[in-house]
Amino acid sequence: MSSDNQRETDIRRLYVFLRIFALCCWICPNSALTQPLASAGAADSVYKGWFWLNPLPQGNDLNGIYAFNTLRAVIVGNSGTVVTTTDGGDHWLFQTDVTGRDLDLKAVFFRDAARGFAVGDSGLILVTTNGGSSWALRQTSIRDITFNDISFDTSGFGWIVGDRGTILRTTNGGASWEIRPSPDERSLYSLHALSKYDIFACGQLGEVIRSTDAGATWDTIPPPALYDFRDIQFIGPSFGVIAGTKGHAYLTSDTTATWHPFQDLSRQTSLNLNKVAFYNPGQGWAVGDKGLVANTSDGGNTWRPQILDSTVDFHTVAFPTPQTGWIAGTGGRIFKVINGSLIVSQSSTLLSNLNAVEILDSHHGWAVGDAGRIFFTADSGVSWVTQETGASDRLTSVSFADVSHGCVGGENGTIFRTTNGGSLWTRVEVPTTAGIRSIRMFDVNRATALGDAGTILRSTDGGNSWAPEVYDPTVNFTSHAYLAQDTIWAVGYTGDLGRVALSLNGGLDFAPQDTFSPTRRLTSITFPNPGLGVMVGERNAKYGATIFRTTDHGASWRQRSSPLPADLRSVSFTEEDVGWACGDNGIILRSTDAGLSWRLLQSSTDRNLRGIKFLDPYTGFAVGDRGTILKTVDGGGVPLILPILRELPTISIITGNYPNPFNPGTYLTFQLAEPANVTLQIFSILGERIREFRLGFLDRGYYDNQYGAFQAPYWNGLDENGIPAPSGPYFYRIITKDRIQTLKMMLIR
Repeated sequence: MSSDNQRETDIRRLYVFLRIFALCCWICPNSALTQPLASAGAADSVYKGWFWLNPLPQGNDLNGIYAFNTLRAVIVGNSGTVVTTTDGGDHWLFQTDVTGRDLDLKAVFFRDAARGFAVGDSGLILVTTNGGSSWALRQTSIRDITFNDISFDTSGFGWIVGDRGTILRTTNGGASWEIRPSPDERSLYSLHALSKYDIFACGQLGEVIRSTDAGATWDTIPPPALYDFRDIQFIGPSFGVIAGTKGHAYLTSDTTATWHPFQDLSRQTSLNLNKVAFYNPGQGWAVGDKGLVANTSDGGNTWRPQILDSTVDFHTVAFPTPQTGWIAGTGGRIFKVINGSLIVSQSSTLLSNLNAVEILDSHHGWAVGDAGRIFFTADSGVSWVTQETGASDRLTSVSFADVSHGCVGGENGTIFRTTNGGSLWTRVEVPTTAGIRSIRMFDVNRATALGDAGTILRSTDGGNSWAPEVYDPTVNFTSHAYLAQDTIWAVGYTGDLGRVALSLNGGLDFAPQDTFSPTRRLTSITFPNPGLGVMVGERNAKYGATIFRTTDHGASWRQRSSPLPADLRSVSFTEEDVGWACGDNGIILRSTDAGLSWRLLQSSTDRNLRGIKFLDPYTGFAVGDRGTILKTVDGGGVPLILPILRELPTISIITGNYPNPFNPGTYLTFQLAEPANVTLQIFSILGERIREFRLGFLDRGYYDNQYGAFQAPYWNGLDENGIPAPSGPYFYRIITKDRIQTLKMMLIR
C-alpha cells in the first residue's frame, strides 16, 4: 500500500473511532472511559439511521463557518449539516440533519460562546443556547425564501438577508424577527454590520445596499460593477472589501463612496469568488470556485492565488487569528491554514463518484466508480483502500461469487476480473465496446454481463472469456438478476420507455416481456427469493417513482406507489422480504411488506445515490456521487412522516377558530393570498371591542398551526385589561388593506 493510502486509512480509522467514542460518551456519560471498545462493528450499535463512512467527517456541501478561536469552530451545510471541532480541527463531530427537514443551511453566527443562529432554505432559522450541541427552530412568517447570511452586533440587534431582496431584523437578540423593506427584489447573499446603526449588504447584479438606522430602512448605493457580489466585509470605516463572480473584487477606503478594483487578483483569475476574510487591513484571504484560494499580506495590492482542489468549490472561509483559519466547500472538504501559509486537509479525499456496491459478508465489500476507481473494505466499512486497475473508464457494476472471485464492468466494453479479492485486477478482452451496465456472477464459473445497445455477454470460466449473444440493439440494459441458475430477468430502456427481458437458458437468449408496459426507464431489479421480484426506475407522474412487484415468479407485475417523486437507481432485498431502494437527491425508501408499500428514510444527504446493498434486515450500505458511502445497522432508521403539501392560498379569508365552542381559549385561524399588514379584533355580541391583535406585516400562507404553516394567534379569553370575558357569543374580525371579514365563536365558562 502506498504511503498516501496508508495515511488515508489511518485518518479514516481515527475518525470512525472518535465518532464511536464520542457517541458512546454521549449515550453513557457515566460509563468508565477506560473500558476498551470491542470493535468498530460492535460499536456500530450506537448509530441511528444512516451514517457516513466516506467522506469523513461527512460529504455534504459546506456553506458557512463561525470560528471562535484557533481550537473551536462550527460549520454548516446542505441537508441540515452541522460539524464542530474543539481541538483545532484534528477531529470533527457530525450532527445529522439538525433541521429535521433535510434543508440546506447557508450561514451561521454566534452572539457568544453559547448562543448561536443558523439560517438557510425555506425561511429556516435555527437557534442554539448550548454552543451548537442542539438546535431549535425559530418561527418566522417566511416559508418560501432562502436566507443566505446572518449577523449580530453586541447589543442584540441582528439582521438576515436572503433571496428576492428579503431583509429581516431583530432588536431582542433573535427572540423575534420582523421583515424590513428592501430597495428591490434582487437577491442578497451577504451582509456586514460596521456598527449597530451602519449595515451593508450585497447581492445579485451589482446590488449593494446600506442602512444607517440599525436596519430599519435601506438604500441602494452605487456599485463598483454589475456582477453578482457574493460577500462584503469591513475592517472599520476606512477598509471594506466586496467580492463576486469572475474574479472581481473591490476595495473601498471611504465607506463605499468610491471603489478600487483588486487588479492583481482579477488579472490572475477569472474564477468566481465566494467569500473573503480579512483579519486586519493588511492580511486577507479569498476563496472561490474550482478550488481557488488566494491570500494577500499588503491589503490587496498583490495576491498569491493557488488551486487546492479543482473539483471543489470553496464557499466559506474564516480566520480567528491572522495566521490560523479554515476553508470549506463542496464535498464536505475542510482545509486548515496554519502559520499563515501551510494549508492542510482535515477531511478525507476519496471523492470519485461511486456507481455500484457489493457487500459480500460482514467484513468484505467493494464500491466502483468513475475513472476506473475500485474501493475495498475488509473491516465492514471502517476503512477503504483503493484497488488499482490502471484504467480510466467509468465503472458501473460489481459482483463477487466469493471473497476471491469477482468481476466489474463499465464504459467502453470494460470488464475486469480478479481471483484474489481484488489484490490484482486483470482486464479481459470482450467482443464489444458498448458500456457494460450490469454484471452478475452466479458462481465462481458462470457470469453474465449486460449493457448498452442490447449487449449480452456470457462467461463459463469465471469471467476470463466472454461470448456475445444477440438482442435488440435499441435496448439499453441497466440491471439483471438471477432467479435460478438458468432463469435471468433483465431491465433497461429504449428511449424513455422501460424494457423487460427474460432468459430461461442461462442467458443464451432473452425474450422481451410485453405483458405490461413501464412508461419510464427501469434501472434495477432484484429477486430475493424465487417468488418475489422488485424492479425500480425513474420518476412517474402517477405513482411518484417507478416500482413494480411480482409475487408469482414474474408471471405478473403490479406497480406500487412511492411516497414522493423520485428517480430510483438501485434496489436491494433481504431474504426476510425487507427491501430498500435508493436514488437521486439522497432518496432512500424502505419496504417491510415485500415491496407492497414503501416509506421514506432520512439519509441526511442530498447526494445522488446509485447503489444499495443489504446483508440482513439491519446492515446495509449505500453509495453515490462524490465518494458517498453510507452505512446503517438498524435498517435505515425510523421512516419519516411526510406532510400533505397544500397549494398556497389564492384568497384571504378567516378559516374559523378552534376549538369552538371553547374554554378557556381558542386559536384564530386565517389565510393570506398575498403579504399584508394584519389586525385581528374581537367583539362582544353588543359590538364592544374586547381585544385587538396587531400582527404586523405577514407573509402569504396559512396561519392554522398545521405542518408547514404559520402559528395562528391565540385568544386566552381575557379582555384588554386581563379580565376573563363572560360566557357568550363573540365575533372576531380580520382586517387587511383589501379585506375585512368577521366570523362568530362561542365562549363557554
